[in-house]
This record gives sequence, structure tokens and C-alpha cells, in this order.
Amino acid sequence: MPFPETNREIYRTNPLAEVAVQLRFPTILRIDAESPAQFQDRIRTEYPFYQQVLAAGQLPSDVPPQVRNFIQGMGAAAGPVRHLFETQDRKWSVALSREDLMLRTMAYTRWEDFRDRLTMLRGAFEQIYRPASYARLGMRYVDIIRRSILGLTDVPWSELLKPYVAGELSTAELGDNIESMSTQLHCNLDGDNYFLTLRTGIALAEPINNVREKCFLIDSDFHTHKPTETANVATILDTFNRYSGSLFRWAIQPRLRQALGPQPL
Repeated sequence: MPFPETNREIYRTNPLAEVAVQLRFPTILRIDAESPAQFQDRIRTEYPFYQQVLAAGQLPSDVPPQVRNFIQGMGAAAGPVRHLFETQDRKWSVALSREDLMLRTMAYTRWEDFRDRLTMLRGAFEQIYRPASYARLGMRYVDIIRRSILGLTDVPWSELLKPYVAGELSTAELGDNIESMSTQLHCNLDGDNYFLTLRTGIALAEPINNVREKCFLIDSDFHTHKPTETANVATILDTFNRYSGSLFRWAIQPRLRQALGPQPL
């Protein structure tokens, strides 16, 4: 474990804005050559809404913001067509292309629920398209710390975040006077195929009364660099989930943790 090991817990005020798992695989041309009707039939009960979307750089101007953000969040300006399936409330999305399968949610509660959905998707996908292996596994957690909803509006970041995460925000000289800040690191974790890209910094929330609140972003992307056999996917993702919880606890101060309302599992 690269971070101090902690007991699992969930938070009454959940800071997670987004959770996603992406499974990349060697190109399967069949996904482009024919409609994914069989795959849709397997998941349509949970994900009834469907649309076909172009790569991010080719999206028309009238594409809904949540779809545009979803594709742009993949970091691609051009690429294959994506088949997007969504739940009734639009809080869960499945994206399928000839190169990857992604499950994404903005309503994450606990790993077991997310894992069950992913297991169902993988079962349908692997039975229909039979990938030989996965080229890259990725698990992404995006936490947004918004002080106003926690009753911490006037509390400095130094009392909420560990100094090695807050950086200059924790200094008395600058602190809340900083208007923008971002950092990014990429590191190897305690495994020959476990890696982390960590992005932190100030994020601006949607304006309220024409004021945009400065929030803090903790964006952790756990991923592999080597091919993974299908039989080993679940074990690796379980490991990444444990890492994510420990990373978040490693990043925050006790005062912030208490404000979030921790509840043990």
C-alpha cells in the first residue's frame, strides 16, 4: 500500500463529483462495422437511452453539455465514434468504442455498487466481442472540496488539506489570495504495473449570485501500463479502489474529514 492504510468509510457529504473506469483493448473493428444492438439488448434495462456521438473535436455545437464534458474528459480531440448509453436519470453513462469501454457516474455511493454494474457490463461485452486482453485499465476518482456546503467558508485551506497537497495554498503569505493553481504528477505505486496520475489545484464552482467559489480538486487516475488478462481485471480494480480511499485520507486534514461526516463501512 503506497499510502497509509485506513479503514473504509463513506461520507455524509460526498465530495466525489465523478467516478469512472475505462477498459482499453486492442482495436475491435467489428464495433465500427456493425450496430452494437446485441450489446444494447444486454444492458438496455439499466441504460435505456442511447445516442451515437462523434469524437470531442467533431461534436456539433448543440450537443448537451454532459455529453460534451464526458467525451472531452477522455482527453481526445479526434478518434472513433462512441456509442453512449445512459440511465433514466442520466447519472450513469456507458461509452463503447472500437478501442475502449467506460462506465462513469456522478452518483457514486460505494465501490460494491459500482463494481456490480461494471461486472454486468464486462460480462456482456466480453461474451459478445471476446477481447483477448485489456491494454490499459484506468480508474478515476474526482473529488471537489467546496467549503461553503461544509460550513467551512472562512477556514483556510491549511486547516483542511495536508501541506504536501495544498502547496502554496497552505502558506500564510498567499493562501486564499491565490486565484489559480494546479499541479500534476505521475508515479509508480507498489506494483510493477500500478501507476497514478494525480492532479490537484483550484477549481471554480458554478456561480451563485454571480460569485464563483474557489474549490479544491483532487483528481486521481489509477492505471496500468501493461496488458492485463481478463481474469485479472477485478483484482486490479479492487486494489485501485483501496488505494483511492487511502489517498484521499492521506490528502486531507482531520477537520475536513469530520466536516464531511465519515461513516464506517
